[in-house]
Amino acid sequence: MKCQNCGQEVNPKLSLKEYEARAVPRLESIDHLAGKINFATDWKHTPEGERYERLMREQMADEVAAGL
Repeated sequence: MKCQNCGQEVNPKLSLKEYEARAVPRLESIDHLAGKINFATDWKHTPEGERYERLMREQMADEVAAGL
């Protein structure tokens, strides 16, 4: 797979199967938390908001590792 920005060859660190096994339950948790968070408030400083942010960071890292 080639980087869209620089054209350099990038080898994924996660297979799509590994990515999906990790992403599906995480995305379900993210959706569940999003239903509990009032995004119109200072939500990032709540326990749910902190967990939501952590899960989003993990999700983005796995997407990069899988080459998505």
